[in-house]
Amino acid sequence: MLLDLDIEAALGIWNGDVAALPEATRRALRDLWDGFHKETWTAPQRIEKELALSPEAWLQQALPLGHGQGHETQLVDTLRALVEELQRDARRLLDGHLARCAEYDGKARFLRDDDSEPAEDRLNNLRGKVPEELARIKPTVGLNDADIEEILSLLVLMQTGTSEVASWPDLEKRVLEIVNAARRRKALLSGAGEPRSWDALTQVSQLRGALENFAALALEWQGRSAHLRRTYQADLTVRGDFLEWQSLVQETMLGGLDDEARRAEFALQAAYVVFIRLLLIRVCEDKGIFPHRFLSNGGLEHWQEDIKRYLVFANGNPYEPLLDMAYKNAQNIYAHFFTGRELFNWFRLDQRALLLALHRLSKFNFAGVDSDIVGTVYNTYVNRPEKRKKGQYYTPPPIVNYILDSVGYTGSAVIGDNKRLLDPACGSGTFLVQAAKRLVNAYRDGDGQIHQPQRVLERVRNNLVGFDLNPFACYLAEVNLLIQVLDLVKIAIDAGQRPRINRFNVYNVDALTRATGMLHAARFGSLMAEESDEVDDIKSRRPGSPHANGFAFVVANPPYLTALSADYKAMLKADWPDVWRGQPDTYVFFLKLGLELLATGGKLGFITPNTYLMGTNSGPLRVALLRAGRIEEIVDLPQGIWHDATVDCVLLFLTQDSYEAARRTQTVQVHLLQLNDELDKLVNREWGETLTQSQADWLDHPRNEMNIRYDALLAAIENACLVQLDVVGSTEGLQTKVLRLGDVIDSCPGIDPYATARDGRENTYIKPRHDIPSNAPEWRPLLDTNSFVGRYELRWAANKPHIKYGDWLSRAREPKFFEEPKLLFIRLRNRSLARLLVATYDEKQFFNRKNFSNIIAKDSAYDLKYLLALFNSSLLNFWYARRYPDVEISIADTNEVPIYPADAVTQARLVGLVDELLRVHEQLNIWRAAGDTIGQRRDGMTHIMVAFDTLLAETQGRHPDLQTLRLFDAEAAELFTIPATCNRTATISGNVSIPHRAPTPLPCASTNSGWMCPMTIRGAICKVTYRGPSGRVKPGIMLPTTLLFQPVQKIGSNFSRH
Repeated sequence: MLLDLDIEAALGIWNGDVAALPEATRRALRDLWDGFHKETWTAPQRIEKELALSPEAWLQQALPLGHGQGHETQLVDTLRALVEELQRDARRLLDGHLARCAEYDGKARFLRDDDSEPAEDRLNNLRGKVPEELARIKPTVGLNDADIEEILSLLVLMQTGTSEVASWPDLEKRVLEIVNAARRRKALLSGAGEPRSWDALTQVSQLRGALENFAALALEWQGRSAHLRRTYQADLTVRGDFLEWQSLVQETMLGGLDDEARRAEFALQAAYVVFIRLLLIRVCEDKGIFPHRFLSNGGLEHWQEDIKRYLVFANGNPYEPLLDMAYKNAQNIYAHFFTGRELFNWFRLDQRALLLALHRLSKFNFAGVDSDIVGTVYNTYVNRPEKRKKGQYYTPPPIVNYILDSVGYTGSAVIGDNKRLLDPACGSGTFLVQAAKRLVNAYRDGDGQIHQPQRVLERVRNNLVGFDLNPFACYLAEVNLLIQVLDLVKIAIDAGQRPRINRFNVYNVDALTRATGMLHAARFGSLMAEESDEVDDIKSRRPGSPHANGFAFVVANPPYLTALSADYKAMLKADWPDVWRGQPDTYVFFLKLGLELLATGGKLGFITPNTYLMGTNSGPLRVALLRAGRIEEIVDLPQGIWHDATVDCVLLFLTQDSYEAARRTQTVQVHLLQLNDELDKLVNREWGETLTQSQADWLDHPRNEMNIRYDALLAAIENACLVQLDVVGSTEGLQTKVLRLGDVIDSCPGIDPYATARDGRENTYIKPRHDIPSNAPEWRPLLDTNSFVGRYELRWAANKPHIKYGDWLSRAREPKFFEEPKLLFIRLRNRSLARLLVATYDEKQFFNRKNFSNIIAKDSAYDLKYLLALFNSSLLNFWYARRYPDVEISIADTNEVPIYPADAVTQARLVGLVDELLRVHEQLNIWRAAGDTIGQRRDGMTHIMVAFDTLLAETQGRHPDLQTLRLFDAEAAELFTIPATCNRTATISGNVSIPHRAPTPLPCASTNSGWMCPMTIRGAICKVTYRGPSGRVKPGIMLPTTLLFQPVQKIGSNFSRH
């Protein structure tokens, strides 16, 4: 083991902040521990001896599981520690393979290790001499351009190592054929007799020399390349597996990982594969599913005797043949699990690692283990914090069970060969596992017994289907399904049967590619191509196949992804043109796929983000949903169902129905949960609110919006905003419409200056004001992410950023949206906030980035400031939150805000109030700039704390004769006191604050200190008591001998300045 570790530096960090240890140092320290801790140096003979206990002796000390004795927690801790150690082993092995591949890449470029010129450059130089020689003899032998191109193509074939031109005789023969043909053609054209064919290129010796030199070097390089490939074959195979795995997970949550994280993830998945195989063999052994033990007590005892007898001169891990036999034996139970997933087979345990793993597993007796306990194994993978940070979330069991209950996958309704269930984004099998449990239980009799276990096994295998793009997720799904049926296998064995499950229908494929099979092979190689035929039958519902009639149940928690590669987006756009709009999320296509695969009368249940209900780009999907069947129920879920995520989700339940009349008469049940509700409210069906909506209304809406919160109050608000339509020649009488914001304004998003992060690094179009060149009119004042927009409030960032405006920006927008008077509103707002619509007015020609959106006037009959008053109002905030509960406050959605058609007098009254609010906030900004601290109090008042220096200066301005003292002198004059308990040598705190409940603070903002008045007095303050660290009592701070307080200034009704 070779470690690169600075021990002294690592100890320095360790003694300070352990969290600051670099990842490379952490890994090196773990490697150091793994290589040298006590257990590593324990003699293998002792571990072998303990593993060779007789079954009777082992039973006396093994910890039983599944009997309520509390050993399960210890099991999980042991398994987690074992997997972490196996991952580190796998990572070291992977890094070693990849390092040797890099070594191979370096050597493969040269003919010899000490060469400085790459072999390809040398070959290209030699090959470049051949066209010169061909051009020289061209008129002599009658070569034409096509002949020359053909000869040069032979050189390319030889350089690439093709078998067509594998030696110098092969090359000379092929060139002679071309040259002789050219000579005969020339003779025929000149009327001369047919020339005798050349047997060699000796007549064109210079050409022959150039070709022979090239061939000698090419063959030498091919020989070296073949030797290097043989030498590094194992390493290249592992790299090939790693690269194929990367291509498979590219469009999943793992696609954005850097190289370090990709290696760690690949090593972890390989470690889990090895570990779970060992674990399942141990479970099968302890449950008596295998007739003989292999890897546990009794089995190892016999094998150790066989090693001494038959494998005296064997090299390598003496237990590897035993492990292979155990795997082959397990194939009799589940063949696909122990033969498939070649991507992870590169990780093989050495003798030490295998013995240690088996030693840890031997501490437990798995005979009584049930599926729930073993199921905790994969939770240690999917519930890791780093997985949650990447957006990979395990669907909570309450949601899984609610979806299965709501689609009717319960009781006897799951029985039958036509009751098939599909999860097109199965992940680790959360839905499939719960469905398997329900399916198995449906076949139990009144006493809980199953009398035909093999038939139930076949029903589980045939009726449950899952797809996933991540190969490891499929592996976990198969593991979990196998866990569910192990007890069935045991029942069958006890009945004298030998059940064998070929494989579960969990397919490592891209569910969103259409049924051609071609993309799988071209994009992902053989691993996915081999599964595509069966999946093509499923996707196409091929007539005559078991999948022709579709699925009775389709359930899923599909991935929510918009950050996709350009190639993948092109594929989605080509394969799903009917629902592709804008930049759609992947869940959109999964919903459409679910509709296509539903059987007649089939039930669909999905959990997805709620954005498709009202989103502009989701209109085609809504049409597909509304026309595919009857929407039975929608549940608006609380926030926080995913750890560390703010995705707002809904549950959707639909029954396939081709009858339009049934769909139009459908009443949709809408259940709303509160934002902070726990999932037990879902389980108990304790709804915050229940509404009913007409599917016909959604079908008839111009954008087919599925407004689940529409009620009588929203209707009343819109009815108040009706205006008459002037329809020329109409015979339908008086027509009206709701006046919308989009009818009277124009709007656009803010500037998007850079197309990519790299573009932002390479082109600096945004700079602070002090870096702006003089006389540069293209640089315009910019509101960026550090600027603030509030209700009637605008604050420019402290560094006064500017943007170089012009066509070079990625999305510059039209200048009128910045130069004309405008409204600015915040684009992203958490739905838990009291107000989603927050806007202000700007006439200072600020340009802005896309964190704010812009509104300019279009209809002169509506004053922008009047529209601002409505936009910020509580009434329209209520309307908007009920209709669009999204994080993004989009332009399309705000354009739908209803506008009351007020007359000029009413508008003027509101405009006057808006002007006053804008003036107040402008004054507040002036005070902020002067150093005042301004904050919002609980009672709604804006609390303004004046900087002491500012207050003193203002007071002296009004009273020029005001005398002041240094603090040093003021204390001596007993104008303030410092309690005796104060430590005068203590350093000042970095955060001195005065609570709002204290009525008479006089804060000194410039010194982070303050004085407390003993009583509230307007006029003079006597005997002021100092509050705060005594270190701030310094001669450099002034205090007036008589501090005059001006009467409190009232600014509006909600502002006070002290």
